[in-house]
Amino acid sequence: MSLPPDPRGVVEFQDALDAVIQLAAVIDEAIQDGRIPAARGQHAAAMLMIVREYIQPLPRGLDADGVTDNLTTDLGAMVMALREGSPGHGAPRLTCGSSATA
Repeated sequence: MSLPPDPRGVVEFQDALDAVIQLAAVIDEAIQDGRIPAARGQHAAAMLMIVREYIQPLPRGLDADGVTDNLTTDLGAMVMALREGSPGHGAPRLTCGSSATA
């Protein structure tokens, strides 16, 4: 297994967070305009949530009961589905028009 390359020193932490937010806005706009099916957009948004969680975890959001952390449960389910669907934890093979969801 080879080592990852050294960072280029161009992209800063906040740049990465801003990029995730801008991608989420593009996905939402495409869903609202009917340019992509809702299921595909939801899948893309879920994948962005995984990226966002890796860059900087969101605060724990508790359910109305004040105890249940649904985000952690949802993220865990998305990551497990991603890992199960991709040998070696590589990118899953999704085809255009598929309705795969996380």
